[in-house]
Amino acid sequence: MVVSEQRVKVIMTIALTETDYVNQAFEIGCEAYAAKPIDTNKMLEVIKKLGLVNMSSDGPAASGGCC
Repeated sequence: MVVSEQRVKVIMTIALTETDYVNQAFEIGCEAYAAKPIDTNKMLEVIKKLGLVNMSSDGPAASGGCC
């Protein structure tokens, strides 16, 4: 089993909101999903909750630094 901090974070973007697909995705490790059309403010909230982006006074910065 992979430690949760070391797992890839999966955010599924789908055109369908059919619960069977969403439930299956969560069962195999999906962290979150967004039904299209995607609300960018909600998506940013999810990304922040997953620790994938840090907000600074200069705007978003990728977690772990930038190249």
